[in-house]
This record gives sequence, structure tokens and C-alpha cells, in this order.
Amino acid sequence: MDGTEGDSAKSAREFAAALKEKTGIIVRMQDERGTTITAHNLLNATNTRGKKRKNVVDSVAATIILQNYLDSQNPTK
Repeated sequence: MDGTEGDSAKSAREFAAALKEKTGIIVRMQDERGTTITAHNLLNATNTRGKKRKNVVDSVAATIILQNYLDSQNPTK
């Protein structure tokens, strides 16, 4: 969280560069730090526990990442 890039971020950047080179698709990177914690907090608020929680936490985190990206595209919100 100090702004330095870890191994996973470096790998993601390399993958994005390779994807762009092979496909020509514009690749936009989105910071996902803290989204799993936010997902757990949301699941706490809805009292989602046990096996159900384990099954959905990654989906909730992915939804948060997508929403953060969409929000960044419309800064007037």
C-alpha cells in the first residue's frame, strides 16, 4: 500500500502488454488493492457467513473492481 509495485502487479502489467501486442486491444489497468477487505466488510454487513461467504467473496471483490473502474470513467459522480 506504499505505492511500490509487487510481483503480482508486475506480472499483470507484463500480461497486459502481451495482450495488447497480440490483439491490439486497449488494456486498462485497475488498482484492486483492498477490494477483498471491502468485500468482506460488505458480506459482514449482510451477515453472509460460512460456505456461502467463501463462495462469493471473489465475485464481490470483482464487482467492486468493476464498479471502481466505471466510476473512474465518469468523474462527475
